[in-house]
Amino acid sequence: MYITEVALKVMSEHKVCDSCLGRLFSMLGRNIDNHNKGKAIKTSIYISACRNLFKGNCKDGAKILKIIAENGDFKPAHSILRKLNISINEKEFICELCGGLIDKIDEYIHNTIEKLKNIEYNTFAVGVTIPPELMSREDTIRSKFKLPYAEALKRELNRRIGLKMILLTGKHVEFKAPDVLVHMDFIRGVINVKARSIFIFGRYLKLKREISQNIWICNNCNGLGCTQCNWTGRKYQISIEELIGGPILKMFDAKKWKFHGAGREDVDARVLGRGRPFVIEVIEPKRRNIKLEDIAKVVNDSSGELVKIQDLAYVSKSLIKDLKIKAKITKKTYNVKIKVDGDVSEEELRRLAEAFRNIIVEQRTPIRVLRRRADKIRRKKIYSVDAKIISNNVFEAIITCQGGLYIKEVVSGDNGRTKPSFTEILGKKAMCLELDVIDVE
Repeated sequence: MYITEVALKVMSEHKVCDSCLGRLFSMLGRNIDNHNKGKAIKTSIYISACRNLFKGNCKDGAKILKIIAENGDFKPAHSILRKLNISINEKEFICELCGGLIDKIDEYIHNTIEKLKNIEYNTFAVGVTIPPELMSREDTIRSKFKLPYAEALKRELNRRIGLKMILLTGKHVEFKAPDVLVHMDFIRGVINVKARSIFIFGRYLKLKREISQNIWICNNCNGLGCTQCNWTGRKYQISIEELIGGPILKMFDAKKWKFHGAGREDVDARVLGRGRPFVIEVIEPKRRNIKLEDIAKVVNDSSGELVKIQDLAYVSKSLIKDLKIKAKITKKTYNVKIKVDGDVSEEELRRLAEAFRNIIVEQRTPIRVLRRRADKIRRKKIYSVDAKIISNNVFEAIITCQGGLYIKEVVSGDNGRTKPSFTEILGKKAMCLELDVIDVE
């Protein structure tokens, strides 16, 4: 009696469809969907009204029938009222709780599935935007009629859409990290479908010099083209991120990519050994299920022996932050060819190795990067230096140090901005001829 009495009170003031009426009592009588629940409640009220008619209480019976006919759109009540010659409002029925949105679900789902036809995915999540006045009216009705068992309209829409899409597509709902996000805007009548980014970890080897890690726009013309950049708009014509990202973009039929490196090397430095760690973010891919070995082969074959990638793995977005943080402290090893003014001896190199064993180096931002880096002092650790003579005034040094150390300035001293430096310890000017990254932890 409680349910039918409250339901009748609600319908005496508001137009309510079967689904929304059932939704007001959603937590009662589980395993029955809200539509059938609402229809059952209206049926119960209808039977009670008919009972009044048979008992001769026509006034009350007719009154109840008129309520559920006009404000509940209950068709059996329409038929009896016509037989009793009782007129009713025949205007189009629009539920005040959902605004007719529930009736539009199938259309929205059909259009969504059409949008998903060319996208590879296994899991999805659904979100909706509904008019704020519906949420406000829903809250008012729930409060006024003391309805603690009701389910919110947004929740029912999300749930019903999700369940029907599972049946029609054979895919699964995943809330934490879905392959596809579906957003239905019932205010503007717009459906947005967005494939979640794919994140691929790997290590790259840069096998040739004069390749920048990222796309480097010409500083003089800001990408417009000028004589300095030979009208290309770029300072360097090739970049690591393009050599890796370009082929991957095509393989995944994606919108764009973002390249995240664990630090970066100078343009004229090679990256050898295990390579430098990176994560490439593939944005809005239409394909997802691509083997890692196929990705490596396509990128390596297309780079023209400029770049090689290896140790690929699909990862989560959180690894990017870890990569950036660890790049500042992780251990890195460099092979540097160095020229000095005058001759260099074995004794001087032994003294150099001793001076740079487990030492903290203070570096003020190098002059060469001041235009794009904040002028501050960085303190970085050098773990070891192992040097050997190549010729009278040239030697090679293996430097193992903390990430973020400017190696060229450790060698030259950068006019005293880096202390100590090879120039300072040797007592003669030293300069870097060639630089290679040979290991990144």
